[in-house]
This record gives sequence, C-alpha cells and structure tokens, in this order.
Amino acid sequence: MAEIYALKLPSDISPERYRSLLGRIGPSQRERVERFRQKEDAYRTLLGEVLARVKLGKRIGVPPGCINILKSKYGKPCLADTKGIHFNISHSGEWVVLIIDCESVGIDIEKVVPISPELADRVFSAQESMDLRQKPEHERVNLFFELWTLKESYIKAVGVGLTLSLKSFTIRKLPGGEITLDPPAERYHFKQYDLNTHYKLSVCSSSPQLPGSVEILGLDDLL
Repeated sequence: MAEIYALKLPSDISPERYRSLLGRIGPSQRERVERFRQKEDAYRTLLGEVLARVKLGKRIGVPPGCINILKSKYGKPCLADTKGIHFNISHSGEWVVLIIDCESVGIDIEKVVPISPELADRVFSAQESMDLRQKPEHERVNLFFELWTLKESYIKAVGVGLTLSLKSFTIRKLPGGEITLDPPAERYHFKQYDLNTHYKLSVCSSSPQLPGSVEILGLDDLL
C-alpha cells in the first residue's frame, strides 16, 4: 500500500533546527539548499529532502542518513541501492508532499492561483481545453489545477520527464468523479486529495491500492 505524507512549512525555523535538518542531507543537496535566496524556497527543498529520507528510511529499515537518493536520466529521484521502492516529491506554496510505494508513482501539488485564459490552450489537449471552457467561469481555475496536477502526476509516474508532452494525452474528470486517461494506460490509477481549498493534490500509481487519506506531519516528525 502506498504511503502519502504532507508537511506544512513553518513560518520560520530556528537556526539550531535548520542546522540539524541540513545535517540530515548530503553535501550536494546542502549546496543546492544554500543557493536559494528566498527563505521559503530553501525551506521547501530542504524539508522535501529530509521528509523523503526519514520516511524512506523507516520503510526500508535504515537510518535516514544512509539513504542515497539519485536521479534518473530524466530527472526522477530514485533510491540508489534498493529495488522495489518508488517515491516522488512535490511542493508548492506552504506544502511539501511525498508518496512512497512498491510501484511506480507520481505526485503533484499546486497552489490555486489566477490563470490567463490562454494558458490552458498552451498546455492542455484540445479535449481538456474544451472541458475547461464548458465549465462556468468561477469553476474553471479549480478544474485547471485539478487537470494540471493529474497530468503532472502521470508524467512523473511514467518517469520520462518532458519527453512526454502535456498535450500528447488527455485526462478527463467525468460527472461521477471517474478520472479517465486517453490514450488508455491500464496500469496507471489516479486519486485526488483535499488538503485545503487553496491547493490541488493528485497522485498517480501503477498500483490500484491508494490510501484514503494523506498523513499530515509537522516539523517535529522530522527531528
């Protein structure tokens, strides 16, 4: 069964805790975190890295410091030494999210913000753009981010990065809540979760067994 975690960013992290968290990731990851000029960007990246190591370590029974995370040639994070464990991270605004499973997975979270009317035509298939236009105007932004996170989670689960164009496939949310994919891919399954009204969260997995809820964590759960 997949595990899904969400961590809300604190408004501030004390210098002592920040140093402790930095000590839980590798040198290259620390350098990346320290290059960020904005505190929030550094927090999101740092907490995503630590969250993954803590929960992956618990899943496979090793200390977080022994977790060695690499990236595939398409940029998808993966474990260096453990087969059969897959994970994915996403962050946006005040949330960092993680999914772990024994099957290929993808996760995406986005903050709901105003969008330009032309954006959907640039990134969505013709059918998706049509579905969006048929919605009342006040519902369009929510559907946009629902579709966007579903599409991103699928691309991340497939694991080939932007070699798979966003416009090359269509995801639809049918009136009964069913999520469909065209061209069909029977091995992939979708689910959406509500964190709050300002965010959309979607996951995609090649396993049909997805949890009914997301486990919400705090900073103390990482220390």
